[in-house]
Amino acid sequence: MSLEHAILGFLAAGPQTGYDLKTRCFEGTLSHAWSADQAQIYRTLDKLLAREQVTATLIPQRGKPDRRVYEITDAGHEALTEWLATPIDLPSPRDPLLLRLHFAGEMPPHVLAKVLERARDKHEDRATAFRKRLGSPEAFPTCPPLGGERGRELRERALESALHAEEQTIAWIDEVIASTTLERTDGTRKRGAQ
Repeated sequence: MSLEHAILGFLAAGPQTGYDLKTRCFEGTLSHAWSADQAQIYRTLDKLLAREQVTATLIPQRGKPDRRVYEITDAGHEALTEWLATPIDLPSPRDPLLLRLHFAGEMPPHVLAKVLERARDKHEDRATAFRKRLGSPEAFPTCPPLGGERGRELRERALESALHAEEQTIAWIDEVIASTTLERTDGTRKRGAQ
């Protein structure tokens, strides 16, 4: 389970609360590669606690609920190390845009054009965010570092891969629009349309 191992990886860098894992680590640092909602994180932390791969310490707070801080154990380090050395299986493809295109032959051209334009805009927004992060000396500022300079370089390479994937998707959408009979949402023909 990659979520379990991502949490172990973050905890290997230092103790975290479940909230920190969600906001600082998954949303702030790993958003280009993996997402997790708060409920998934807490369910996974419970599993890791049951397996004794993490520990939890309650820290009292004044006027607020107690904080539960999680730390990785030796068993957690072993599980993380084993997972890192395991060959990677390709993920099952699940792309809502590709699924829609598969069935879009009868879709009115102006509707399909709007779907493609919106998808392109979303991919462009994500690519822009990745470019900003790559151009920043603080590309991964919100979660504890792991692996020193080599770890930082590998995290940057992963972000570069995510950026390249977005750029490739944008170029592909442009090709689909250019090579397919579509009308712009303003009623004019797309370039390349017949």
